[in-house]
Amino acid sequence: MITRNKRIKYFKLFILSYFFFFASLANGYQETSSVVFNKYVHDFGQIDLSSGKHTYSFTFTNNNEKPVVVHTVISSCGCTAPEWTRSPVMPGKSGKITVTFLNDQGPYPFDKVLTVYISGVQKPILLRVKGVVTQKPKPLKVLYPEKYSVLGFRKRVEDFGTISQGAVTRGSIDVANLSSQPATLSFSNVSEGLHIASIQDKIAAGVKGEILFEIDTRSSDKWGVTRYSATPVVNGISTGKEIIIEAIIREDFSKMSKEEIDSSPLPMADRSTHNFGTVRSGEVINTSFDIRNLGKKDLSIRKADISDSSIKVDFQSVISSMKSGKINVSVNTSGQNGSKLYMITLITNSPARPIINLIISGDIKK
Repeated sequence: MITRNKRIKYFKLFILSYFFFFASLANGYQETSSVVFNKYVHDFGQIDLSSGKHTYSFTFTNNNEKPVVVHTVISSCGCTAPEWTRSPVMPGKSGKITVTFLNDQGPYPFDKVLTVYISGVQKPILLRVKGVVTQKPKPLKVLYPEKYSVLGFRKRVEDFGTISQGAVTRGSIDVANLSSQPATLSFSNVSEGLHIASIQDKIAAGVKGEILFEIDTRSSDKWGVTRYSATPVVNGISTGKEIIIEAIIREDFSKMSKEEIDSSPLPMADRSTHNFGTVRSGEVINTSFDIRNLGKKDLSIRKADISDSSIKVDFQSVISSMKSGKINVSVNTSGQNGSKLYMITLITNSPARPIINLIISGDIKK
């Protein structure tokens, strides 16, 4: 149970970490010659609150000799919603990172960061959108549409981005009291590894509150896309509906020496894509990928994340040095139609290739 004093302490540490994060952005944006964007900062200028959402698309060119994949794009704020090219971007071709500023938080200047993770690029690329919003703010019930009793949240699923296995990471979630009376907030059915509590003992009527949460990966063996959940209890009564915090857990290589990195496993796939052509809906697509470990130590495949529930993956979890293992994939196309792209993301213990994306594509006809 997190006491009030501990919550306040965690909150101060959280604010301090954010200070250092944004201070680090002052060093500028690191451009990579392999993937080049048309620009790294977009200024929306002065926009009216009543003008609704505003969208801009950053474009990038792949100057590699191999296809690249945008693994994920993480926004520093829930007020910006990123979308990106999901399919592999071929050499010499272009992709997009489209960001929508929701313009739903009232009149204020904004400067938000998108952290872009691209295959083959060692460090994340930072993009910024900024501007100034003017005019009268929207009511809380519009800003916080996801209702849990008398409290409102911006959304049910919070995307927390990428965290390291073995780390303790903290974040916060805004909440609003939509009623005319003070409200208490606690949580039940909390996932293992998640600690969550409201900073305020009572959230005053018609105002915003804040929830502090902590994800502790030290006592679990979770990898890849991981969902943590908790059920809000408002005024002592369970809402019966979970709030979800989604994170991507990967291996922490930051403390490895150069010697350890040089002798680490190195996976190499015989291919990263498979096109199944045209099949009829209901057919099962079967294929396999060979993974060879060119490193000096055992390769561990921690998990295989899938982009669609129709995918089933069977794989060898440990591949010895200079040996090969198979990734067997089947896709049940029942009920599906049209052009399809499926992705399998392997989470590994290789610092050079911590994730491997395998792509299956083709057309399904009824």
